[in-house]
Amino acid sequence: MEKSSFDPTELNKLVYLHSALYESMRLYPPVPFEHACPVNKDVLPSGHKVDATSKIIIPLYALGRMKAVWGEDASEFKPERWVSNTGSLRHEPSFKFLAFNAGPRSCLGKQLAMNMMKTVIVEILQNYDIHVIKVQKIEPLPGLMLLMKHGLSVTITKRDSALLHSIVN
Repeated sequence: MEKSSFDPTELNKLVYLHSALYESMRLYPPVPFEHACPVNKDVLPSGHKVDATSKIIIPLYALGRMKAVWGEDASEFKPERWVSNTGSLRHEPSFKFLAFNAGPRSCLGKQLAMNMMKTVIVEILQNYDIHVIKVQKIEPLPGLMLLMKHGLSVTITKRDSALLHSIVN
């Protein structure tokens, strides 16, 4: 196995890749809905009263496409929405972007998950050329985990390691 030219300590500098992952999870959250059950009677921020037997379903898939939350371009894939004017990652409240849950129940492994995804993507992109087949139906398959109903057809070609080595060095 060849030694990678990728330095994992550089992960935090990959702002656009981080943004593309967040944008992907905004539009296609791995878990398309959340649920909550209040312990006691409560009043939601909307003014709706709920009792302790209520089950509240939060449709993350729909939330990621809401114009009232994300703006008129909510249905568009725009990683730039996560990048600040200074080029750093723009913070969004966890209750707006619920891919990793929010508040006291936020995912403890969020940073690890993001670093793992970025590492895998960098390694793949450094070693392979990937081209998405143009004519195919992209359709979600709802369930406990959000999957693609018809999969995603791509062609993958291993890059010439000698050529890649000369480009990197």
